[in-house]
Amino acid sequence: MARLPRLGPAGNPQHVMQQGNNRQVCFCLEQEMIAYAGWLIQHVNELDI
Repeated sequence: MARLPRLGPAGNPQHVMQQGNNRQVCFCLEQEMIAYAGWLIQHVNELDI
């Protein structure tokens, strides 16, 4: 059964956690992790949070 949607009130910080399936590694290279972090920052800036 799918998890129910969580409430995310505007203006409240959220904890984001990236985890692979069965705790597998998500990023093999440091450059991949840096790119992912950059995309997160870019989207946060687009939302004006």
